Amino acid sequence: MECDVTFENAVSLKAGSPFLVMEYIPKNLYRFVEDHKTPESQGLPKSQVWTISREMANGLMYLHSLNPPISHRDLKPDNILVSFYSLSLHSAE
Repeated sequence: MECDVTFENAVSLKAGSPFLVMEYIPKNLYRFVEDHKTPESQGLPKSQVWTISREMANGLMYLHSLNPPISHRDLKPDNILVSFYSLSLHSAE
């Protein structure tokens, strides 16, 4: 089963490609949250949590709307890459 996949914050995949090329993004969501913990705050502000959640939901909705649908199957903070420049999210898989 092959299909082309393109999404604004994801890698473009072409059917039949033997490999995947991604930009280097060194930080995942787990590390991003851990780095923002302080004695006063145990994580991210609510507004940032909502922004990240909305981006993740948009990406999953896009994958599920493809024909055939694509299921991530391993969605966890370690597999969500965070871009510092735009606070955009990328799937690591």
